[in-house]
Amino acid sequence: MNSSPGNRAFDPIKSGIVLLSILLVLNAIVSIRATPALAHSGDAVEHTRAVETETEKIGSLIKDVETGQRGFLLIGKDSYLELYNNGRREFPEHLARFENSLLTTQIKPRIS
Repeated sequence: MNSSPGNRAFDPIKSGIVLLSILLVLNAIVSIRATPALAHSGDAVEHTRAVETETEKIGSLIKDVETGQRGFLLIGKDSYLELYNNGRREFPEHLARFENSLLTTQIKPRIS
């Protein structure tokens, strides 16, 4: 094979390097463009967990209020009213947090 400067023979090594370089640049572009979506997904997960936590707490408080009320009505002991009173006192605070988390969410659905 003659390797003079005017000879433009196909060089698989150079072609492979060029192809890999192009793929590397494309990979970098895709990664850079995907980073904001990944951050947005993390925010969505964090928000969902906060809403789930408040939902579970509200459910627990409702059970406490119901248990305290039922216990007091059935047994007549004031000790059952402690669950009832604690639940009634804490419920508005957790309900407000829950409502606030739903109203102030910055998460918008993505339409593909």
